[in-house]
Amino acid sequence: MAAYRVNAEGSWTQRIEKNPEKMILHRQKVIEHLHFFNDFTGKKFDEAVRNSILKCEFKNIVLQRDKKKFKQTVYKEYYKKLPVKDRLKSYLIVYHHWIFDLCLRLKGK
Repeated sequence: MAAYRVNAEGSWTQRIEKNPEKMILHRQKVIEHLHFFNDFTGKKFDEAVRNSILKCEFKNIVLQRDKKKFKQTVYKEYYKKLPVKDRLKSYLIVYHHWIFDLCLRLKGK
C-alpha cells in the first residue's frame, strides 16, 4: 500500500516548481525522452507525443516569458485550445508578469 504526501514541504515537486530554471531543464529532458520514445516506437504514437512535446515547449515559453516565441503560429494554435483560465494565466505571465505576481502574493502563495 502507498501513502501520498499532498503538499508536503520539501517534496521534489515543490522544490522544482519554486525554481523556474530547474523546471525548464526538467521539461527539456522530458522533451528529449519523448523524441527518443517516438523513434523507439516507430512513431506509432506520433500525434500524442507531438502534443506532449508542444505542451512542454509552451509551458517553457511561458516560464521564460518569451514574447517572440509566444506569438509563433504553432503556439498560438495551442494557446487558443486552452481553457480561458489557462489562457489568461499564460498571457499575464508573459506580458504582465507583475500582475500575476501580485495576484499570487495576495493569494498567499
